[in-house]
Order: sequence, then C-alpha cells, then structure tokens
Amino acid sequence: MKMSILLKKRMIIASMTVTFLLSGCGNAATTNDASNTASSIEVEESGSASSTLTDTEKEKDVVTDTSADNSSEQKDSVASKASSDASSDNSSQAASDSKDTQSADSTKKSDKEKESDKTKEADKAKESDKTKESDKTKESDKSESTDKTQETSKSESTDKTQEASQKENPPKAEETAQPRQPEKVDYGRILFVGDSRTVDIFDAGESSFYGRNEGGVNVYCEDGGSFRFFSATVEGVGTDSFDTLVTWMGCNDRGYFGDYESYYNNLLSMGKNIVVCTVGPTGDQYLVDEYDQTYYVNSLMTAYNSSLVSWANAHGVKVIDLYSYLSGNSGYYIDPADGIHFQPQPTYGIWTYIFSQM
Repeated sequence: MKMSILLKKRMIIASMTVTFLLSGCGNAATTNDASNTASSIEVEESGSASSTLTDTEKEKDVVTDTSADNSSEQKDSVASKASSDASSDNSSQAASDSKDTQSADSTKKSDKEKESDKTKEADKAKESDKTKESDKTKESDKSESTDKTQETSKSESTDKTQEASQKENPPKAEETAQPRQPEKVDYGRILFVGDSRTVDIFDAGESSFYGRNEGGVNVYCEDGGSFRFFSATVEGVGTDSFDTLVTWMGCNDRGYFGDYESYYNNLLSMGKNIVVCTVGPTGDQYLVDEYDQTYYVNSLMTAYNSSLVSWANAHGVKVIDLYSYLSGNSGYYIDPADGIHFQPQPTYGIWTYIFSQM
C-alpha cells in the first residue's frame, strides 16, 4: 500500500517538473500552485497514509477476524471432521457389526444348511437301508416261495410216481391187511412149570398137566406143586430139551425163595434163559382152616415175591408181575370158597397176559 502512494507522489512531481520546464520556468503563481499542489498532494498523501494506516488496521482487524473466523472455521472444521470421523467410525463400526451380524447369520445359515444336508443324507441312508431290507425280504420271500414251489413240485412228482408204481405193481392183499408187528425175542424152546393156579388156566376140572403142548410151549403143572415138584420136572425133561424156562411157582413154598435161587443160578450158568412170574395174592379173610391160615396168608406171598424180584434184578432176569396184574382190573378175583384160587375159571387170560409181556 505504501509503495503505491510513493509511486503516485513521484509521478505527480515528475509531471509538474516537466510542465515547468516546458513553460519556460513559469511564474511564481505557477510555482505556488505547484507548491500548493505539492502540499495538497502531501496532505492527500498524509490523509491517504492515515487512511492507509486506518485501512491497514482495518485490514489487520479483518485479517484478525478472518483469522478468528478461519480459526473458528478450522475448529468447526476439526470438530466437523472429528464428528465426521466419529460418524465414519460409527458407520464403520456399524458396518463392521453389520458385516459380523451378516457373517454370523451366514454362518448360522451355513450350519443349518449343513445340518439340513446331514439330516437329508441320514434320511436318504435310512431310506436306502429300508429299501435294501425290503429288497432282501422280497428276495427271501421269493426264495422261500420258490423253494416251496419246488418242494411242492417234487412232492407232487413223487406222489405221481408212487401212484403210477402202485398201479403197475399193486400190493398183495395179505401185506396190506396185516400191520407190521414188532420183533419178539427168540426164546427158542420153552418149558413152563407151575402149580394148581396154572392148572386152572386150562381146565378147572383137572388136577395136573404133564407135557401139555400149548402153542408150542411144553407145560408141566399140578395141584399143590412146590420146589420139590419143580426140580423133579426140570430134571425129568432134561436141560437139553429147552432153551428158556418160564415159572409161576411159590404159592405152596410158605414164602421161602432160597431153594429156587440156587437152582436158577445153576441154570443160568448153563446158558439157559429164565423168565419168572410173581406169585398172585391170596385172600386172608377167605382162608378156610388153620392150615391155610398159617401157610397161605398174603404176607407170605409178598415175602416170596420180594426175594424173587431182588434176585432177578441182580441177574438181569425178566420178571412178569402177576401179583399186580391180578390185584388190579384183570377181570379175575380171588375165589371166596378157599381164598387161594381165581375165578372165573378157566383163567386163560392169565396165560395170554404172560406171553404178551414177553
């Protein structure tokens, strides 16, 4: 600003000098005018300078205000920037949170999708297993059905073959009518020895039979027969005449089995087969006299049987239990006339029972 005023003053002085020189050194008035002009210029310059100072101060104030404004604006700008930065940070944080939320949501969705995929895979696996089991069941059913069909076909074929064979070769009438019987033990030649109860089997009017042939069996029996009769009979016919000995003895032996035991052991040592029958019961209440009541009581029958069965079991000898048979529902009963024999006579059913048990 000062430079502009000085430059302007110099230009005016230069202009006046040139004018003075051109006018031929002019008059005093002119000089005064020039002096006044110069003074005026100085005053003007002074005022201008003062004004300039004032303007300078104003400019300083303006600058100061401007600076303050600028400072304020800068502060506002800083505050605004800070706010903007904060807002930006908040926006960034919000964006970050939003991204995190989105990421979490995405992860959850991914997990759910994975779980859904796993569930679908498991369901598919189950369906596949069910399908396989169903297929296996169907195959098994088909196999069973096929097997049954084959078996049915084989059975039908076999039946048809058998029918055809029967038509071509019909069975004989005898073979069809008679059922197959179980094989019996071959006892060979049989000798049967008994007492009066054996006589009653065949004929109640007789007192004895010596060498009776009953269905191939050689029978010896007599009333009152005891061990003495038994041993005499076996020795009389000879041990070479029989293979198997069957006896129904003991009722007249007063409950004593010892003599029979030793004799049976001797026959066994000779290789003979022995079949023994237990003594039938007696009726104590029917025994008619003192003799019978002494030697034919039922307790003597059971004592003999006990010894007989014990020996037979020890030697593997067959026992036919006539005591139990006649005490039960055999159809026979003890004769009340003597308490020893059985009715009704003849008692052939006893014979049939004996050989049915052999």
